[in-house]
Amino acid sequence: MKRVLLAITLLFASVSVTNAQISAVAFSRGTNVIEAGVGIGGYYNYFTADYSQSPPIMLTYENSIVDPFGSGMLGLGGQVSYQSSNTSWNDIYNYSDKYTFELVAVRSAYHIKSRIVPKLDMYAGITVGYLFYQHIFNTNDPNPDRPSSPGYSAYSGLGAETHFQYGGYAGARYYFGNTFGVHLEIVIMNNGYNYIGVGLSIRLQ
Repeated sequence: MKRVLLAITLLFASVSVTNAQISAVAFSRGTNVIEAGVGIGGYYNYFTADYSQSPPIMLTYENSIVDPFGSGMLGLGGQVSYQSSNTSWNDIYNYSDKYTFELVAVRSAYHIKSRIVPKLDMYAGITVGYLFYQHIFNTNDPNPDRPSSPGYSAYSGLGAETHFQYGGYAGARYYFGNTFGVHLEIVIMNNGYNYIGVGLSIRLQ
C-alpha cells in the first residue's frame, strides 16, 4: 500500500493545472487526464461466508504526447492499483489469510479522434509494469508448520513476491463539460488480473 500512496503523490505532483480552454476534441495535444475508479474482477473472484474481497481500486494518469498520430492521437501515462482478499476459518484453532496485490505500471494508448461526438474519447492500449504480491497468515495454532495442520498450506505460502506484468486495455471516456467525465475500461493482463473498471475522469490542460 505504501507503493500505491507514493505513486499517487508523485502522480499529482507531476500535473500542472492551468485555466486554458479545453480543445473541441476530448483528447488532444497537451491534455492531461487523471482517473480514479473501481473494478469488477481481479484475483480470487469467489465468495464464501468466511471470505471477503475488495474490488480493484485504480488511479491512472495520461498525457497526450503525439497529436496527430496517424488519424488519432497517442497518450502515455501510468497506473497504480490495489486489491486485497481475506479469509478465515476455525478448525480447533483459528486461522486467517490475507493477500494484497499492488500494481505499478506504465500505459500507452491510441485514441480515436472524433469531432462528431467531441465529448467522447475512445482508446485502446498496452500496459507494462510490476505486481507486488504479499501473503499474510495469522493463527493461534502453535505448530502451523506441521503438514497435518489445517493451516499448513496457507502457512507454507507465506511471503512477498514481485511479478512482471503486461497486458492490454480498451475503454471510453465521456465528458459532461470541459473537466469532469466518466469512464469504462476493460483490462486483460498476462497472469489473469482481468477486470472491468468504471470511475471518474478529470481532464486538465
